[in-house]
Amino acid sequence: ASTGGRTLQQQLLFYLQSPAFNLLSAFVIVLNCCLIGIETDFINSTVNYWPPIWMWTLNWMCLGYFIVEVVLRIVALNGILGFFSHESKYWNTFDLAVVLLAVVEEALFLSRMTSRLLPGTTTIKALKVVRICRVFRVFRFCRQLSIWAMMIMDSLDTLVWTVLMFGVIIYATSISISAMISNWVKDHVDTDHPDFSTLIKSDPRSIVLDETMTEAVCEAYILFGTIRGTAEVLLQAVLGGIDWRLVTDLMLQFSWWSYGMFLTYVIFVNLAFLNIVTGIILNTALDSAKASRDYQIARQLDAQEHQLMQFRSFFRVVDTDGDGVINRLACNVMLKERDVRAYWQILGFDVSDSDRLFDLLDADESGEIDFDEFVEGCRILRRPARGWEVQEVMKKTEQLDEQIASLRHGKRRLLDEIHQSSPSVTEVGDRCACARGLTERSS
Repeated sequence: ASTGGRTLQQQLLFYLQSPAFNLLSAFVIVLNCCLIGIETDFINSTVNYWPPIWMWTLNWMCLGYFIVEVVLRIVALNGILGFFSHESKYWNTFDLAVVLLAVVEEALFLSRMTSRLLPGTTTIKALKVVRICRVFRVFRFCRQLSIWAMMIMDSLDTLVWTVLMFGVIIYATSISISAMISNWVKDHVDTDHPDFSTLIKSDPRSIVLDETMTEAVCEAYILFGTIRGTAEVLLQAVLGGIDWRLVTDLMLQFSWWSYGMFLTYVIFVNLAFLNIVTGIILNTALDSAKASRDYQIARQLDAQEHQLMQFRSFFRVVDTDGDGVINRLACNVMLKERDVRAYWQILGFDVSDSDRLFDLLDADESGEIDFDEFVEGCRILRRPARGWEVQEVMKKTEQLDEQIASLRHGKRRLLDEIHQSSPSVTEVGDRCACARGLTERSS
């Protein structure tokens, strides 16, 4: 069946992609996520799991809406194959997976409700956690959020390699610092005791040789006694988890080498490594965004909106009487003012010839320019010529050249015909002289 030249699937897809439907879907998603948060607080504050009837009803209404939406999308995209091969196939797969998980969760809940058992099982809780992922569907209806999400996803591979490289740097530095500090700790404890590593943590005074160094030895061993502990300190030192000045003050008590190595590590990671990685990730994200169709559409719409605001403000300046049109006299007078000329030049126009500019903007040649005519003319004059427009001008120029050549050829042929069919100047003169002589004889 078709409606107004559109099939049922096309009509349905048009409604599903309309801004009104997207806004409704976003509202239901946000409502459902808020209900999940309220339900979680309710579960955490009560012993029994049974939610209020209003909460349960709203959850089922949201689930019903999501089921209907997925079914409509499957119908609009000509079945399952079209659903999973459409340009939004990833979002479709995500929607279908979340809806199926929500159905399984509600089915488990109802089965335990009918058996009068508390449904607070690990499976249901895990499904509820997964269901909150539906909030990411809001990205589908907001172009800016979807662009940001796409930029982050495209930067994940760079992030993975960054984490691996960062791990190698931390591991190599941890081995060096841990080895130096552990040797210093062994020099200040009784290593003949078989459990000296355990006693350093539980009873350091019984094993430390110099009682004045007890606290330093204990802290040094706890922080740097193992590769894992040293790596955690190095990671927290550059990510803000620990004040690395406390670490350097401790290192100054036993090893200048470890102190210098730690400072070198902090300076290198903060000033070189992290800045370079940030630049790489930012460049990757921007390249990905520029290649995105949504990003290009958003940039174009923003540019058009900004341009329209500029044109509207300038039109109001020139339209002094506020009647919504600009005549030639008002345009010439306003363009003589320095501020108006400067503003016009900011927009990218040459105002040296105001009459010519007015003629170019006055498309209908009515002698007045309304706002729509002004905006369209300014956009055409401001943007550079497109390739197809240049080709069109060249084609018309070639046609004009051919017509001019044809006219010249026709003119030349016409003159030749006139010359051949008309008597020459000499013949005309002879005939005139002969006629004059005959006249004189007869007289």
